[in-house]
Amino acid sequence: MPYGIVESGDIRKAIENIKNDIVKRKVVPQTIETRGARPICDDCPYLPLYKAVKELGVRVAGDVGCSIMTSSPPLSLLDAAYSLGGSISTACGF
Repeated sequence: MPYGIVESGDIRKAIENIKNDIVKRKVVPQTIETRGARPICDDCPYLPLYKAVKELGVRVAGDVGCSIMTSSPPLSLLDAAYSLGGSISTACGF
C-alpha cells in the first residue's frame, strides 16, 4: 500500500478517537526503496499482458493489488500507484 498497511495500532487509534471529528495521522508514502521489491508470481495469468504493455513503453497506473508487483524489476512497469481500485482515476490524471 502506498501509505502503509493497516495494522492493529491503527485500528486501536481509530477506536480511541471514534468520537473526534478529526484525527491527524502522519502519512509517509512508500517507495520501492523503502518497502523493498516484491516479486510477481511465476504463474501469474496477467504476466503476458504486463510484458506486452511494457513493450509499448506507455505510462502505467496501477493499484496496490497484484499490479503493484510489476513496479519492481524486471518489469519496472508502474509509473504510479495510489490505492486499491485507484488505477483508473490515476490513469485519467495522466
